[in-house]
Amino acid sequence: MAASIAIGNTAVGFVGRLHPLIEENFGFNGDVYLALLDVDQLWSDFRPKKVYRPIARTMTAGRDLSFTLDRGSTAAGIIAAVRAAGGEDLLAADIFDVYQGENVAAGKKSVAVGMTFATADVADSATGRIIRRLEEEFGAIIRR
Repeated sequence: MAASIAIGNTAVGFVGRLHPLIEENFGFNGDVYLALLDVDQLWSDFRPKKVYRPIARTMTAGRDLSFTLDRGSTAAGIIAAVRAAGGEDLLAADIFDVYQGENVAAGKKSVAVGMTFATADVADSATGRIIRRLEEEFGAIIRR
């Protein structure tokens, strides 16, 4: 009884039971199972990417945006657009509120995004780029 271990089409090892005669010859009391893994192959497939960012000498800056857009817009699409427009100055972006209902037009939803920027110096210009991107890509209307 044995099984191969693979990641996609790449074999990375196997697991199986030792033959009963070998178990008996070595005096094992019970079934013995073995596994062989190609650790080098596993490591090459799952090696984490190291990202280095120097420690900021200034405080980070937070900004929140609230806007309305079509209900069909996805969270993943919105965050992807925010990150693309924010560039390297944008350290984090998360949707923290979604509202559909009273005071929001039919077929629309209100979405609020919290953002953290590397410094206050870049926060305003990056926020401007993000607003323009959301307006162009989603027809977003910024709520003031």
